[in-house]
Amino acid sequence: MTRWIPTKKEKYGVAIYNYDSRGEQELSLQVGDTVHILETFEGWYRGHTLRDKSQKGIFPASYIHLKEAKVEGTGQQEIVIPGDLPLVLELGATLREWAQIWHNLYVNNKTTLFRNVQQMAYCLIEYRSQIVSGTLPKDDLVELRKKVTAKIDYGNRILGLDLVVRDDAGNTLDPDCTSTTRLQNLEMRRQSLFSTVHTYSLFVNLKNFVCNIGEDAELLMSLYDPDQSEFISMGMPKEIEKLNNLPALFTDLSSSDLIRPRLFLVCQIIRVGSMELKEGKKHTGGLRRPFGVAVMDITDIAHGKADDEEKQHFIPFQQIAMETYIRQRQLIISPLLPSRVIGENEPLTAVFNKVINTREVNHKGQGLFVTLKLLPGDLSQVRKDYPHFVDRTTAIVRKMGFPEIILPGYVRNDIYVTLLQGEFDRGKKTSPKNVEVMLSVLDDDGNLMEKAIFPGAGYDGITEYKSVIYYQVKQPSWNETVKVTIPIEDVGRCHLRVMFRHRSSQDSRDKSEKPFGMAFVDVKKTEDAKTYLTLPGSWAEVEEKERQTGKTFQHSGVIPLTKDSFQIGTLTCSTKLTQNVDLLGLLNWRSNPEELDQNLQRLMEVEGGEIVKFLQDTLDALFSIMMETSEEDTYDTLLFNALVFIITLIGDIKFQHFNPVLETYINKHFSATLAYMKLTKVLNYYVGHADEPVLTERLYSALKALKYLFRFIVQSRVLYLRFYGTSEDAFFNSIRTLFLSFNTLMDRPLDEGVKIKGAILKYLPTIINDIKNVFDPVELSVLLTKFIESIPDSQLVRQKLGCMCKMVESDLFKQSECRDVLLPLVTDQLSGQLDDHSNKPDHEACVQLLSTVLDNLDRKDVGPTRGHVQLIMERLLRRVNRTVISMSRTSTLIGHYLACMTAILKQMDDMHYTHYISTFKTRQDIIDFLMETFIMFKDLMGNVFPSDWMTMNLLQIGVFLRAINQYSEVLNMYFMDQTHFELQLWNNYFHLTVAFLTHKSLQLESFSQEKRNKIVNKYGDMRKSIGFKIRDMWYNLGPHKMKFIPAMVGPILKATLVPEPELRKATLPIFFDMMQCEHNFTPSRTFNMFENELITKLDQEVEGGRGDEQYKILLEKTLLEHCRRHRYLSQSGEELALLLSSLLEKLLAYRTITHDESPELRMSCTVNVLNFYKEKKREDIYIRYLYKLRDLHLVCENYTEAAYTLLLHAELLEWSDKPCAPHLIPGHGKHVWTQQELKERLFQEIIYVGESH
Repeated sequence: MTRWIPTKKEKYGVAIYNYDSRGEQELSLQVGDTVHILETFEGWYRGHTLRDKSQKGIFPASYIHLKEAKVEGTGQQEIVIPGDLPLVLELGATLREWAQIWHNLYVNNKTTLFRNVQQMAYCLIEYRSQIVSGTLPKDDLVELRKKVTAKIDYGNRILGLDLVVRDDAGNTLDPDCTSTTRLQNLEMRRQSLFSTVHTYSLFVNLKNFVCNIGEDAELLMSLYDPDQSEFISMGMPKEIEKLNNLPALFTDLSSSDLIRPRLFLVCQIIRVGSMELKEGKKHTGGLRRPFGVAVMDITDIAHGKADDEEKQHFIPFQQIAMETYIRQRQLIISPLLPSRVIGENEPLTAVFNKVINTREVNHKGQGLFVTLKLLPGDLSQVRKDYPHFVDRTTAIVRKMGFPEIILPGYVRNDIYVTLLQGEFDRGKKTSPKNVEVMLSVLDDDGNLMEKAIFPGAGYDGITEYKSVIYYQVKQPSWNETVKVTIPIEDVGRCHLRVMFRHRSSQDSRDKSEKPFGMAFVDVKKTEDAKTYLTLPGSWAEVEEKERQTGKTFQHSGVIPLTKDSFQIGTLTCSTKLTQNVDLLGLLNWRSNPEELDQNLQRLMEVEGGEIVKFLQDTLDALFSIMMETSEEDTYDTLLFNALVFIITLIGDIKFQHFNPVLETYINKHFSATLAYMKLTKVLNYYVGHADEPVLTERLYSALKALKYLFRFIVQSRVLYLRFYGTSEDAFFNSIRTLFLSFNTLMDRPLDEGVKIKGAILKYLPTIINDIKNVFDPVELSVLLTKFIESIPDSQLVRQKLGCMCKMVESDLFKQSECRDVLLPLVTDQLSGQLDDHSNKPDHEACVQLLSTVLDNLDRKDVGPTRGHVQLIMERLLRRVNRTVISMSRTSTLIGHYLACMTAILKQMDDMHYTHYISTFKTRQDIIDFLMETFIMFKDLMGNVFPSDWMTMNLLQIGVFLRAINQYSEVLNMYFMDQTHFELQLWNNYFHLTVAFLTHKSLQLESFSQEKRNKIVNKYGDMRKSIGFKIRDMWYNLGPHKMKFIPAMVGPILKATLVPEPELRKATLPIFFDMMQCEHNFTPSRTFNMFENELITKLDQEVEGGRGDEQYKILLEKTLLEHCRRHRYLSQSGEELALLLSSLLEKLLAYRTITHDESPELRMSCTVNVLNFYKEKKREDIYIRYLYKLRDLHLVCENYTEAAYTLLLHAELLEWSDKPCAPHLIPGHGKHVWTQQELKERLFQEIIYVGESH
């Protein structure tokens, strides 16, 4: 005898081959099936699949790949929980579901969608293999999770599948552990790619450059604003030979950069060779000379109007005519347009502007070919989202300046130096010099800083930069920008040195040329400079020295006096250095305490980017001043205003990412123990004197900064208590006084201080979580309640509800004793707003507040909530119901209100339902409530939320089901006896339950196997429970049943037709009970009403697609079993059972052949059905099928037969003036005919049809 051994470790696995069972003991498997293994024996396992636990069997162990799983319970209660990541399980389920659809698409020849699904499925398989490999770093796994969920959601959407509800991290949410309102909000959320983007990057790929130069050359690409004549980004130089497929990324572009009226991509071509083209070997080489420019308008791309990354744009080349050629050789590039000739002595910005304004360029096919694409995000974001664009070969071109959003940790220490222009005396020469500028970085000792200069993006550092040479130009204008990068520790001892040299076109003469001039500029002033660094480096420094000494400055003999001048421009783009005098004045306040007042006021004028770079230093300075002047109040107001200014700055969208930096400062670095006294004192003064015009704006700014002001106040108070360990009433009184002042402000007439009132309502809730740490939470709740109550009812309603919403979101509401204070306030305000007599309630603000309350109550960490749910139920359930009933089905808010109603019902327990019914004063009130609820449930069930919101729809239906079951007990208790029986109420109940039972969201047979498994595992088959309840409620009716015959025959028939075997077995006996009732309660002792109604409805339902062979067999079997056991119905009942079976057979045959191509077969089945109704004398249905038969004959051009068919109808009529019964008129027309009129009309039609052939 074989002995199966219970498994210990081998508990869970996946089928890797298909296995077809060869007997009842074996279990069939398909690839991918997950199995729970119970026992093992000699290479075989015994167990079941996770999707069907009832079907156990044996299968070969070699067909199973074992996986890790967690085992819970033992014996019959043993369950396995797969050890895979939830995302891996979701991937598997999704792929299985898509595979079925993929197969159907192939069968139906839907090629495009088939290929799309194939591509997405392969992509998911690749993602899954990466996840299960276990080799991905944590950051990469997070990124991959985002890609996977995005791909799944996109695929589900285009395939028309249900949306998956996820949290912010992409995890699938469990409806049991998530509040209803949160589920609904998550379902609604949709994100746009560019919705939160403030920084952009422009990807430029230089595909080709066609230009006949004849010498080495460099290309310099930049972004340029012609209206401001300014370069936005530094150039990207490349040697011409390396220009094949050159990618570059212009980063850190802000939205303000992109929305400029005009934006151009400009290119400067620099020739590297002799002074003039095609000169011999004796001439000087290696000179950088201007050659030409190319410009392209990229405004449309920057504005997002054009976005075709594949399109190659041609940028025409415009040569710069050199003065030598014009003067000596009369070489003009464009002889037809001499006014457009551009000489090299023009400034570069003027050259670009002239070319931009020149619409026609005689380029002769010369130019650049580029592709462009605007990408959202900064460099790191682009690298993540578009890795195929950015690799090691991509040149990264930084913006000359900070991006729109500065992130903490953003480190940059770049000094941009632009060689602007100069004026140089010709000296002993007959013509102006050919000036070459040489720029280098040196330390105080005169040592060169190696590779500190970067001519452009993607370039290696060089030690000396040589400028372009303009031929014989007295006032050359270079406009060349280089980036100087010096280690932060060396900045203090470095300077820029500029040497000037004349370059001769003759090589021999050029070698003898020495630098004729020098200039220098200190990067950062130092006191111990040596050599020439002790001399003034600019005219401003000369004037300063003369002012200090009182003497005219004289050059030393070493450096001759000249009239030469040279200008440079600098831009410091550094997170380490500042050049701002006002900020430096505050940071070094101790050196000039007499200017403190002035420095504090000037701080408000400092550019925000400078302050956030030195946020900690600035705040340290402010609080140092506060602590060192704590005995006096001279600077209190100024310090308060300065702090408000800085906090407001951090609130700006540009610097919002510095919030964590400010938080860290408060929690880790802030140490001013007495700050809370100073800050609360000034704040109280501002609020108490809000009616003074001077203080109104200051108070408004303070209110905007209230959140962080109180962070400082609370942290200061915490530090004070930690340091001194004592508590005094002054602080508590100042908080109470503040709230009293707020209340007084809010109670003033509406037209006074609306702006201030709105700000108080908006910003006051932001302090709650902090202040409760140093103030009694219950008293704080009372203060907040009084504050809301101080606002007149009709004033600032939306702002008031929004303020309460924030209160509910705060930590106060998580404490049960605080909810005891706050919730009555919230329910009072909401009930007042939603009341039927309210004047135009703000439905949007109301539902936002109610959603927030219900979301916060439906959590595990908020303590007891039973009493609070009861309060909401008593005060708001009926009002929410009525709001939903009165609201248009097209309203955008109805889904929110339905979610709130569902949430209230979900949180109510059995005792809540019982208590709620007991709150109604009269029986009529209960009737009204149940009537409106039943009608509303039927109307709303699955008809508000989109059909692909499976989770939300099933949750709503599940909650409604529980409510219906609760209300059914109320029906039994209050409205069952003879005296109080309410027919309409019971009718509505039965119609609701049948509508529920037949709802499309619950028809599991119409779903894929995967979706069916999900629903059954989570909710079970809800149709069964409601079907059993219908059966029980019917049998409870007793003598009242006759009131529902024949009206309830149709609804009960619909319930019995649902293709669920257990449900059919439970509900079909109701038909026999109806027969029995009618037989017992009618004098004729028949069940004709039931029979006629059932035949009518059966005909309609089967024609509508319901019913099947199994239903026919079960209906006949059930009726026969019950009738044969009945004393009086055995014969008549048996006849009806066989009759119905015969009818069903004919109707099913008729339905089956409706789409058959054989007209003879269709006619035959139609005649069979027609004859059945003729025998039963059901003229109404008989006539309907007569006309179907007529139409079939007409289609087949059997006109004689069609005429005879109409004659059958005419034979049912008399030659009399009796009015026709409605069923005798074809199509149940509205016109009232006599029998003779209709008969005559039919004969006319018969004659017409008969003659048609």
